[in-house]
Amino acid sequence: MYFKNAKVYLLSEKVDFSVLPEALAQFPFHPCGPHTIGTLGFAPVIGELLVHEVQGLYTVKLLKESKILPPRVVTRELEKKASAIELETGAPLGKKARSDLKESVINEMLPRAFTDQAATLGTIIPEHDLIF
Repeated sequence: MYFKNAKVYLLSEKVDFSVLPEALAQFPFHPCGPHTIGTLGFAPVIGELLVHEVQGLYTVKLLKESKILPPRVVTRELEKKASAIELETGAPLGKKARSDLKESVINEMLPRAFTDQAATLGTIIPEHDLIF
């Protein structure tokens, strides 16, 4: 197996990896909710196993899910709403009002946004105190 990129970490102290499944179970992966921009958590590597152990090597999987909101789409919607408010009030929006409006536009668009998932696999080699 070839890596596209890999980072190697050296553990500075000994760790008891027998509690690894219980430790990872405290941070499970949950998909994004309608108003959540992103989530991060540990997902099963094989079947329901959060940790796959073979010959003293441990493999884990970190899953990240994030909502995709293109800035051009947010800006276009923001400009439409800002111009409607400016026509209604007859005065340009201030910096704070525009910022609040942008936040409300993003919150309004989040439930309809697409999601993207990225998985990162990690291998732990306790014998050599290494994490890949």
